[in-house]
Amino acid sequence: MNRFPLAAFCLLLLCTESLSAGPPNVLLLLVDDLKPSFGAYGEEWVHSPNLDRLAESGTRFDSAYCNQAVCAPSRNNLLVGSRSTSTGVYSLGYHIRKAIPEVVTLPQHFKNHGYHSAGIGKVFHIGHGNINDKLSWSVPFQPDKVIDYALDESTGGELTREEAYFSNQKLGEIKSLPRGAAWEKADVDDEAYADGRIASCLLYTSPSPRDRG
Repeated sequence: MNRFPLAAFCLLLLCTESLSAGPPNVLLLLVDDLKPSFGAYGEEWVHSPNLDRLAESGTRFDSAYCNQAVCAPSRNNLLVGSRSTSTGVYSLGYHIRKAIPEVVTLPQHFKNHGYHSAGIGKVFHIGHGNINDKLSWSVPFQPDKVIDYALDESTGGELTREEAYFSNQKLGEIKSLPRGAAWEKADVDDEAYADGRIASCLLYTSPSPRDRG
């Protein structure tokens, strides 16, 4: 299976305590570097039945634009309902709580109103000196690798600069670390990469209402 190590799949999962009554469950998928090139938006060269079915059962936005051309600030804008021109967050290394310490994020708002708020993958930026936003979640956030290699030849068996940035390792030595491959083509099982592991986690597990906070 062909994979690209810089493709990050991210999601935010918000569930009510009751699956049969009360307010609806909310599932928000956040995907880096995705443009509307799939069936639901009229593209015929992409085979995307699951995304198409999801679009059919939800709301499709035809005039939604990325507010900031960097992934973490753009996600922050979505999760706090503001723009970078207001928050002052334009880079990967600046956490939203540094800019607005008392901000109430989208998952935090749901949590404060009786929802069980849980996340997996990549939502708030972890890396470049940042850690996750604990106030947003009912249970500990479950991160996974953003830079994910399956082949030794992609890294030379060493910690790469990209891996270090996105895992908060050796940040003071970044310039001395080697760069990893920009992409790799590995014939491996899905779960050898983060997006496969996250998808499997969604299929076989669901959050519990316990430990709400």
